[in-house]
Amino acid sequence: MAPEKRSQSKMLVLSIDSATKELKTGSFRASKACDFCRLKKKKCDGQQPCSLCQAFGNKHCVYQDRRSPRQVRRKTQESPLPRRVLQDLPDRDVAIQLIHKTWDNVCVLFRFLYRPSVIEDLISLYDAKDTTHFTERQLKSLPLIYSVIAVGALFGKEDCEKSDVVARDLYREAGYKYFEMAKSLIDVTNVRDIYSIQTMFMLTMFLQCSANLNTCYSYIGIALRAAIIEGLHKRTSSVGPTVIEDETKKRLFWSVYKVDLYMSCILGLPRALAEAAVNQELPCDVDDEKITRDGILEQEWGKISSCGMNNQHTKLMLIMARIHESLYPVLTWDQATYINILTLEEQLEKWFQELPYQLKPDSSFFNDDERAYYLKPAKLLYLDYLLAKIILYKPFIHYLAITSPLFDFQISMANKCIQVAHKVICLSDEMLKNDLLSASYWFSIHTIFFSVTCLMFYQHQINLGLISEKHIDVEKDCELGINILLKLKNSSPVGEKSFSVLNSIFKEFNKKTMELYSQVNESVTQLMKDPTSGASVEMSVEFFGQSEQDQILDQLLQDFDIPISNILPDFQMTSFFPTSLSERAAEK
Repeated sequence: MAPEKRSQSKMLVLSIDSATKELKTGSFRASKACDFCRLKKKKCDGQQPCSLCQAFGNKHCVYQDRRSPRQVRRKTQESPLPRRVLQDLPDRDVAIQLIHKTWDNVCVLFRFLYRPSVIEDLISLYDAKDTTHFTERQLKSLPLIYSVIAVGALFGKEDCEKSDVVARDLYREAGYKYFEMAKSLIDVTNVRDIYSIQTMFMLTMFLQCSANLNTCYSYIGIALRAAIIEGLHKRTSSVGPTVIEDETKKRLFWSVYKVDLYMSCILGLPRALAEAAVNQELPCDVDDEKITRDGILEQEWGKISSCGMNNQHTKLMLIMARIHESLYPVLTWDQATYINILTLEEQLEKWFQELPYQLKPDSSFFNDDERAYYLKPAKLLYLDYLLAKIILYKPFIHYLAITSPLFDFQISMANKCIQVAHKVICLSDEMLKNDLLSASYWFSIHTIFFSVTCLMFYQHQINLGLISEKHIDVEKDCELGINILLKLKNSSPVGEKSFSVLNSIFKEFNKKTMELYSQVNESVTQLMKDPTSGASVEMSVEFFGQSEQDQILDQLLQDFDIPISNILPDFQMTSFFPTSLSERAAEK
């Protein structure tokens, strides 16, 4: 009887459809099985480690070499790293499409490299015929290429139908595979050159897009410190040898720095580098094609380059960081605080007014090409602008149900927070309908999530009868916001985790909530009647030391504490609300 042929396991892969030139999923059979799968007589997917080894927690996924001694000797003379890397890279056309996926989704407002150089590095890898003599540049570019296509794979799955679970899983698995490959090719304890800093930045973006914020914060810290060691935060670092390298350094530093600022604001943690310590120039507002080894050509009149858009975003992130540094985690109620808040509000308004018309949220475009070029960055810029305003106003949200004229300023700030949250929901709904909102883009998900929580807090006070007058249909906004999160929920780990947290926030408020607000109102009324208090309506714009009513109001926040530990087990969320006075006393 003829011997039975050993079946080879199928492995899903990405490829290009020759007719449509779009990415598609396919399969091929693994050439050999690992020792563990061979022992278990199971199909092996040929990965390192393979899926079965990962499932069983086998840390030693080994593919025993069963070739002749002569074949083995020949192999030992070759470089194992480049051979392994080139075998794991997708087809060239697939890699290029995934790179553009990253640029068109994650890097709209984070222009951290000179793109022609990346494509040049990619092609050099595929054209390499002798892997034993890789150049230093090729070896350094390997982890960067892997990190960029890893992020592209995460966003590639959004092109698949939601019902096509297999294809979506393929993209996700491919993303994690490329991420692990990039991470294995870089020493995170010795990040000392532009390529490795770029790789760390891209790994950070992958972690954000996969909702792994714990490691993300660590990685962006490594990238920023490496940039500081290389002096990229100083203008003197841009000294050649070519203009391309100078502009790349500027782009890289500002991208790394503003992500660190963003993460610090959201997580309520100190920034790693003070703004005063930075004197690096912003990158030139020119297209990549205008930057040559000999110099910079003149930009087309009236056109804003991708770097120009990024510069606007950088300026906004700097204002956001100033807001966070000034107002969090506690507020000191005095005249200086009042002036500072108004100054920060003016800075935001000035930034918005000075935006080029193409980047205004309601801009009308001359043609479809201009619309396609400017629309998405304009909407993303506006979304982050609204987030900065929420960060400015949300420390006052617990004044929503107070009616005393003594707190007119605080009440107005609280109402502005709700108005901005309403704008976020409307904008998000518009972006979702126009396919401008990605479920894997964590920056957008976060803004929507906190806007919904603000609106639901407001709606709860209405339900309790503490607020009678409504300026907007809050209930409708809440429903719309939740529906947006629901649509994004199953599209990415970020959307799913955000929705899970939101679901766990709003337990029924007990009678204590009503009693506390009653105590606040009674305290305020008594303060107004007491002639010795010195209180008057004219004091509504003046700040005085936090008193008993402020302590009571702060206690209410404990019932509305965002359980951010569901997403970040190692962090305590301190930036959404200021800590209570009792907690501050305990800390002292």
